[in-house]
Amino acid sequence: MDNELDIIGFIPARFGSTRLPGKPLLEINGKPLLQIVYENICQSSMLRRLIVLTDHEKIAELCEWNGMEYLMTPSDLPSGTDRICYALQELDEKPDLVVNIQGDEPMLDAETIDDLINRFSGSHCYLGTLIKRIYNEDELFANSSVKVVLDNFGQALYFSRNPIPYLRDIEKEKWLDNHIFWKHIGVYIYRYHSITSFPDLTYSNLENSEKLEQLRFLQDGFKVQCVETSKTFYGIDTAEDYEFVKKIFAEKNV
Repeated sequence: MDNELDIIGFIPARFGSTRLPGKPLLEINGKPLLQIVYENICQSSMLRRLIVLTDHEKIAELCEWNGMEYLMTPSDLPSGTDRICYALQELDEKPDLVVNIQGDEPMLDAETIDDLINRFSGSHCYLGTLIKRIYNEDELFANSSVKVVLDNFGQALYFSRNPIPYLRDIEKEKWLDNHIFWKHIGVYIYRYHSITSFPDLTYSNLENSEKLEQLRFLQDGFKVQCVETSKTFYGIDTAEDYEFVKKIFAEKNV
């Protein structure tokens, strides 16, 4: 990788989560979720800045108390990507690469982010993301688990909440024995000109159908490089996810 690349990481942290309001402030082993993510990722050797983007004073207070750089953003912005575009303009920043880090992935680490940066920077794609092979049926068929199909170059053909591809003439309990399925891990890396074009792209009917903003890029012809990770991450989207992750942290005494 070109060591001169300028790279900024952003953690969009909206207070009003539909399924789990106040999610960034939920505590795991006595520490807020957002703080866990920030402390993990700020160990990256490649990010020049790591900035929380929020729309709520309580999250801003958490950042103040813990020395986490943050920026207040309008609450009516429709997505984390829009929030990042707003921040780049407000901060007058034009980095080579931008990393969008999910604030509900407490097991995500700096090593994985640095690996994504290294492997994406050598591609010619507009944006990249993490993927992991699926090994169990619950994950394969869960709507909360986003799946992706790849072309021969490791680039995304499509993302869906349904298991894709559909294996015709094969019983569903045998799908994992007959095909490699990929789960999408919601971390993105963009070239500057790619992410700043996002608000100007036509709102995608595919994006609207699946409620997946990356489909706006795909439908407009952007190439998405997928980078495989062997690590296991558990995002927190529901109250059940929260209890599950708390249990894992307690068992590992993290």
